[in-house]
Amino acid sequence: MNFFFAMMMIYYTFSQVEKHYENKESEMATMLLFNAVAGIIYGWLANEYMVMQSPFVFSVLYVWTKLVPDLTMQIYGMPVQSGNLPWALIAFHLFTGGNPFSDLVGVAAGHTYYYLKHVLPESHGYNLLNTPNWMDNLIKRLKVWAEGEQPRRVFGINNDGANANVGRWQQNRGGN
Repeated sequence: MNFFFAMMMIYYTFSQVEKHYENKESEMATMLLFNAVAGIIYGWLANEYMVMQSPFVFSVLYVWTKLVPDLTMQIYGMPVQSGNLPWALIAFHLFTGGNPFSDLVGVAAGHTYYYLKHVLPESHGYNLLNTPNWMDNLIKRLKVWAEGEQPRRVFGINNDGANANVGRWQQNRGGN
C-alpha cells in the first residue's frame, strides 16, 4: 500500500510540475538538478542517505505547492490547500509511525530553490539562480534529437541503414 501511494504521489507531483513549467523545460531541468544536489547536501548534513526517494519527491512537491498554493485537494477525504500539502503529508507520515526527517530534508531543498529563484530576486533584487546557458543548449539539442528534425547519424550510418557519405575519402573510392 505504501509503495502504491508513493507511486501515485510521484506521478501526480511530476505531472503538475510539468504543467507549470510547460515550454520552460530548461528551467524545470535546472530545478530538478538543483533539488537533487541540495537534497544530497542536506541529506548528508542530516545523516539521511535516502536522497533520491522521499526527499527528492518532497522537494519537487514543495516547489509546486509554493507556485500553486491555492488549489484545494483531497487526502483520504480531507480537504487540504496545496500550500499546506507537504505539511499534511509529513503529519500523515508521522502519525503512521514514520520518520519525518527525510521529508524535511526534501522540504529544505525545495525551499532553498524557491527562495533563491523567486523570493530573493523580488525582495532584494539578487538573482542567484539563473538557468545556465549550457542547460538551455542541452535541452534544445535534446528536443531536436527527440523530434527527429535533423538526420541522426551514428558511426556513418543513416537512419535507413545505408552508408552515409562521409566526405572526400568515400568519393575518391567511388562511393559505396
